[in-house]
Amino acid sequence: MKKILLVLLLSGLLYACGGKEEDKDTPAEEAVQEQLDSAEEAVEEAVDATEEATEEVAEKVEKAVEKAKTGGETTKPTSGGWTGKVVKMTDFLSGNYETLSVARVKELVMAGQYVGFLSNGTFYMVYNAAGNYDWKGLAKVADKETVTIEGKVSKVNGVSIITATNIAG
Repeated sequence: MKKILLVLLLSGLLYACGGKEEDKDTPAEEAVQEQLDSAEEAVEEAVDATEEATEEVAEKVEKAVEKAKTGGETTKPTSGGWTGKVVKMTDFLSGNYETLSVARVKELVMAGQYVGFLSNGTFYMVYNAAGNYDWKGLAKVADKETVTIEGKVSKVNGVSIITATNIAG
């Protein structure tokens, strides 16, 4: 009987000690959790902002390409097209022109820089008939001293654009 009472007493004590123990974080753990929650919210906000900005840029590019296809301030080409040379956009802005080759044009474009066509002091971005930036067409004639481009000229948001039908060097 003493053994049974002892077992009951011990089991009662064990139950009382190990019963409902609440999970309480220490102040340091709570601070770390708050910082993690804050960081997660900041990341989510940054991702949302990036996605919104990307969508805005894509919409603006589509509108500019559409304007280039449909018009703007369009002029008719001269009988022989425009003559000039292929240059890097930053070279046009600085006035210091480097000699370009097919490999150099590809290298520049892959690095996110633009090449275009310089004719009579005007820098033109060159697009093909499908409305795509035609750096490959420019690369083929980049090393030529004189390049002739035939096509339609338009201005979109102040940028001169040639929609080329023929690029020859």
